[in-house]
Formats: sequence, structure tokens, C-alpha cells
Amino acid sequence: MNAFDESNAERLLAVQKDQRPSDAATALEWIHAELTRQGLHDDAANAARDGYRCGEAALEIIYCIEQAAKGLRGERLGMGVARFYRNAAMSVANPTTDVSVAQLTVAGD
Repeated sequence: MNAFDESNAERLLAVQKDQRPSDAATALEWIHAELTRQGLHDDAANAARDGYRCGEAALEIIYCIEQAAKGLRGERLGMGVARFYRNAAMSVANPTTDVSVAQLTVAGD
């Protein structure tokens, strides 16, 4: 699934920034149309079946790439949530572990 999201992000990155979709619904529509245009009908069906998550995931990856290009940290929401809960669980299991850096970051903040 990550590879599919990353390839969709690469497709979107090829579009000029001022013409690139900026919300999940529009990104999904663009991705679906582009996959259909390229004859990748199974991938287009997968994108449509996935709903807006497909567009949202591609936009999250683009955000991370753009942040990295600026030398800033960017991560997908799922990774931040997983890190936050892992650190919380580790602090309960081992109270001497410093998890003060366990901050949840959200794309777009």
C-alpha cells in the first residue's frame, strides 16, 4: 500500500504546484483519472475502492517530501500516532525511560 501511495505522490509531484490538487477528494479524482489514462485499470479501481484515503495519503507523502526539502521534519500521521503510543507504552513498562520527545506531529502543523 505504501508503494502505491508513493507512486501516486510521484505522479502528483510531476504536476506544477499551482495546478496540483490540494485536498483529498480532488487528489483522488486526479489520481483515478491519471491511472485510467495510463491504462492502469486495476490500480484505478484500487484507488476508487480506497476512497479519499488514496488522495489523502499521496498528499501526506508530498508534504513530507516538501518538508524534507526544506530541511524540516515531516511524517505521516500514522507514524506519529504509532510513535506516540509506543513511547507512552514504554514509559509505563519502564518508568526510567525518558520519552519527553514523544510528541504527536500532524501533517500541516
